[in-house]
Amino acid sequence: MPAHLWRNLTRDKSSNLVAIAVLALGIASVTAMFSVVNAVILRPLPYAEPNQLYELRAASSTRDSGIAAGDFETLRAAAPAIIAATLITPGAVTLTGPEGAENVFVERLAGDALHVYRVSPQLGQLPRDASEQRIVISHRLWKKRYAGAADIIGRSIDVNGEPATIAAVMPANFSIGRRADLWTAWQFTHQERSAHGPATSAFI
Repeated sequence: MPAHLWRNLTRDKSSNLVAIAVLALGIASVTAMFSVVNAVILRPLPYAEPNQLYELRAASSTRDSGIAAGDFETLRAAAPAIIAATLITPGAVTLTGPEGAENVFVERLAGDALHVYRVSPQLGQLPRDASEQRIVISHRLWKKRYAGAADIIGRSIDVNGEPATIAAVMPANFSIGRRADLWTAWQFTHQERSAHGPATSAFI
């Protein structure tokens, strides 16, 4: 660096510090903006054919919400062009067993369940029969609670005090709406089948 430029830089250190700080903030803001754009726009969703996946919501005069169970079944019957559809309701359950008790987020799914997303599980097979007490767990729960056990498929666990069998483990990057660790079948009750109006999220 020429001597006169070095003298100018060292003469007013406070101004240089301000300039460096402004430059650092500028770089940080651009990096943060790119991260958001990359996650939301540039990087595709971790599903097969994400452009064919739609979330349906019911709008009312007071709020924007999901679709009730009764409306979900009506929609599927009236729209034969729909290849697959699932209705999701979030919640929480308690897992118990030798690993101890733990509360985890769960997403109950009706209809075609996780098959809508066309994502193959990392281990096991996705349940087909909603009447079976077979559950699917996240990669995170498999690693954290069960230490990545290779024999996890077919293991019996207690969910809210009821026995269930682990049918599959999803890939590490899989998620739907919230960050659930457990997916299970949602069998509509008679009351739920009669429900109409805003309720939960539907993916088609």
